[in-house]
Amino acid sequence: MTTTRPIADELNKVLSENGEIHVCTVYRVTVYSKRHAGWFTEGADGNLYVQNGKGRNCLSHGDCLLVRIRIGRRVSL
Repeated sequence: MTTTRPIADELNKVLSENGEIHVCTVYRVTVYSKRHAGWFTEGADGNLYVQNGKGRNCLSHGDCLLVRIRIGRRVSL
């Protein structure tokens, strides 16, 4: 089974265009906005990472995402 996962560049592009990214785990949802653009990277091992202080959190292992990622746009009412 092949899964498609968002590439770090695509996630950073969404953020720079005023989008929102929700990274969901079992216990927590973290919302990233425009000020977080550039925080998503792809490591030399091909895994997806997000900045966490001076370190990075791994969001994938190979082709398998370890979290749920929701991509959206902010809408003003």
